[in-house]
Amino acid sequence: MSLPVWILGTSLFGAKLAAKLGLPFVFGAHFAPDLLKQARSIYYDNFKPSTRLKKPYFIISVGVYAAADNIEAHRLSTSIKIHFSEMITGNIGKLSPPTDNLPGLIAKPILEEIDRKFSVTAIGNPESIHGQLQLIVDRYQPDELMVCSLIYDEKARYKSFKIAADALQNINV
Repeated sequence: MSLPVWILGTSLFGAKLAAKLGLPFVFGAHFAPDLLKQARSIYYDNFKPSTRLKKPYFIISVGVYAAADNIEAHRLSTSIKIHFSEMITGNIGKLSPPTDNLPGLIAKPILEEIDRKFSVTAIGNPESIHGQLQLIVDRYQPDELMVCSLIYDEKARYKSFKIAADALQNINV
């Protein structure tokens, strides 16, 4: 029995390697959205069929922060925004609980940089999650979506994944 092998990457190197080896490629757009379009192009343009895969198979990993309402969903996303801030400043710690005072915790230039990282992330209530995920699929045409979410509270994280799963039922990837 052979196990499936995928290349997961957040850089252009991962796209090149997956293409060269003829393997499926998962791009971590939840972490490096600025490179998504270029990584997709590199993967498709350079793909070489292999014994494992005859044509490219492209997966996008997107962040999802879903809740019953948009306000709570945005609040849940503050934990990962604090975490990104810690990565930028070199002070990485454990995932922080959500906050209602993000601008008070993160300097404006850093917060603006973090907000750019959320260009391929869905945040909101069930209806808006569906719409945002559909836009991502329409724009990038992946073969599959993978969702990830760093939500502090386990029950809220489970609910967010449930909302995302329900939204994906009505999206043709």
